[in-house]
Amino acid sequence: MGKLSKALGTGLGLALAATAGAYLLYKKNPRFRRQTNQWAEKMKREIKDTLSGLNEINQTTFKQTIDQVSQRYARMKDVNKSELAGLVADLKDAWAHFNKDLASLKK
Repeated sequence: MGKLSKALGTGLGLALAATAGAYLLYKKNPRFRRQTNQWAEKMKREIKDTLSGLNEINQTTFKQTIDQVSQRYARMKDVNKSELAGLVADLKDAWAHFNKDLASLKK
């Protein structure tokens, strides 16, 4: 599972970095940035843990896992709903990169 965890971390990390980086450039409030970064990191870890526990990962399970975790975060009061929607969209778009990493692990 070490290689799978590394691929998961890479794919999710790139999506999270892209979202957080773009967002942090435009928001001026450091407290708000810190809170957003904290819950986004927690969400990324939850998705990674959930996916690493699965036997087979395909695009459907990948997106379902992201949806399930994001639904829990949508109910939290300190999570900005528009930022959550942006992060979810970026994570789902990261499937191509994530799938490429999985394919290289299977070889």
